[in-house]
Amino acid sequence: MEVFVSLSEVEQIILKGSTKSSVILRGVTSIDLRVVSSESYGAALQYFAGSKVHNIELRNIAFRKGYKLSEYGLYSKESGEQVAGKSEEDIYKKLGLAYISPELRENRGKIKAAAKNTLPKLIEAGDLRGDLHMHTNYSEGRESLETMIKK
Repeated sequence: MEVFVSLSEVEQIILKGSTKSSVILRGVTSIDLRVVSSESYGAALQYFAGSKVHNIELRNIAFRKGYKLSEYGLYSKESGEQVAGKSEEDIYKKLGLAYISPELRENRGKIKAAAKNTLPKLIEAGDLRGDLHMHTNYSEGRESLETMIKK
């Protein structure tokens, strides 16, 4: 944390602790740094890569299933024992949900889809089969837009 808050780009330190610090860099960009154990790594990723409403709904599901969910892990309400948290996938699995990738964590029907295992498949690098940046003869390209669309 000392190294983080001492970086030359840091304009203002908002908070500095042993596991959490917040700073503002030159140009008004704020950055938070969290340090968690390996047992909580997946829970932290899940928590900070989800929207507020997504996380609230997951916490509600956890509560109904007898758990407590936080950025540190999924815990049994009864025993207090951590039951998941090392990976994001483990948390979703323990809650009876398919893994929801960060791009879909907006609580716009994806939690219900995860419960039914009907989440949409996202485009991955291996799915790309062509050049996504092409020029027509309106600039430095050789073909017309119509020709390119037909091909």
